[in-house]
Amino acid sequence: MVPFRTRPRFVMGFTIDGEPLLVFARRSALFANIYSRSVSGVTLTFVWSHCTFLDSGTSSTWDVATGGPLAGTALRQVAASSSFDWAWLLYNPETTFYPPRG
Repeated sequence: MVPFRTRPRFVMGFTIDGEPLLVFARRSALFANIYSRSVSGVTLTFVWSHCTFLDSGTSSTWDVATGGPLAGTALRQVAASSSFDWAWLLYNPETTFYPPRG
């Protein structure tokens, strides 16, 4: 689980079970979207810059990639759900929590 308790908006890149992931969370809406950071076998590194995702390696801007060499490419969204940590842990006590970074 990734907690929402930090900034109003944050982007985190990390790997779980070998899958490079991107988490975009907005605290005010209490939601998070999770995407694979792997595109055509290349792992992308994202930052939040000027109200958009930016891959620092290619300088491509993302929603669906709208600029740069990866224009037109989409990230694959990973199945996820939002839950209160205490409610989730009641039924899933083995869950690992990933602390926010940055």
